[in-house]
Amino acid sequence: MTHRLWGAAAASVLACLAAGCGLGFGASPDPMEVCDGVTRSVGGCDSDQPTFAGQSCDAVAEEFGRQLDARLVPILAGNDVVDGEHKSVRMAHFQALLVTRANLHLQTAGIDLRCPAEAFLGVAERHFSDDLRSKAGTYLFGTGEPRAYEDWRADLLRTLSAVEDEVD
Repeated sequence: MTHRLWGAAAASVLACLAAGCGLGFGASPDPMEVCDGVTRSVGGCDSDQPTFAGQSCDAVAEEFGRQLDARLVPILAGNDVVDGEHKSVRMAHFQALLVTRANLHLQTAGIDLRCPAEAFLGVAERHFSDDLRSKAGTYLFGTGEPRAYEDWRADLLRTLSAVEDEVD
């Protein structure tokens, strides 16, 4: 398995742990089931998967930014708890899923250029709405403490470090 895939897998697991998601015993279906490289627990087996078509780091980053905004803004505007998961958990799950899917696309598309996470996020941010910028930090880690956009951004940047690995 390449460094990139290990990074993506680690990002998925870390996001789930950071968000405090539980893995209920005896639950069905198995939250650790893996679908196309991503665990069910972070949405890897859901029917509505993020997709990418870009053929450069910047193009994938633009798609990433649009999809992140389109999925997180409704979470931020919606109920605090849905299916037993708080907003912070649902946000972390989608972020991990989106980073992993972007990463897998970069690899399978053969994009051999390095994708520095900071530059990738800079391009993606061009597509973040004011709603996302003003509210995302509020639900970071589910602590209930108001957090700044910059705190949320820094957390997302750590997850995005998976895109920095070159394709082996």
